[in-house]
Amino acid sequence: MSRRTTRLVAAALGCTALAVVLTACDKPTPSITVYNGRTSVKVSSAKYCFDGNANTCRTSTAVGRLSATVGSTIVVDVPRDIANNHWAVTSFVKDDSGRPTTIDSSSSPVVSKTHSVRVLVPQATSGSYQIAVQSFTGTKATGEWDIEVRLASTA
Repeated sequence: MSRRTTRLVAAALGCTALAVVLTACDKPTPSITVYNGRTSVKVSSAKYCFDGNANTCRTSTAVGRLSATVGSTIVVDVPRDIANNHWAVTSFVKDDSGRPTTIDSSSSPVVSKTHSVRVLVPQATSGSYQIAVQSFTGTKATGEWDIEVRLASTA
């Protein structure tokens, strides 16, 4: 292969990679919906990587907020492209130093081929806790959605 051909191939590959990155910039990131039995909230992604590609990740400070009553159920619903891969819901509280402690009884296993999961609101007298919804394509994390759940006497 001549030098000119090599440069043309390299330029074409570079343009293709740039087109993929720019196309991802135009796409909206998927939102999820959380529902407490009375109110639903659409949550934008805090981080989303198109096609599991680290070069196409977008981050934001998006956090959904929802009130829920102790012992009730929260439904987390994801769009089809997330549901067709793997995803999970993790509930946790943070201690005074910011270290998270997972609330296993209010989290889900990794699921796929399903668009919604129900998680229990943990037993606590007051305060709040966090939910992180994470999606995976293969072994690569593709997205995260963060929700603050405020415990209330009525949702």
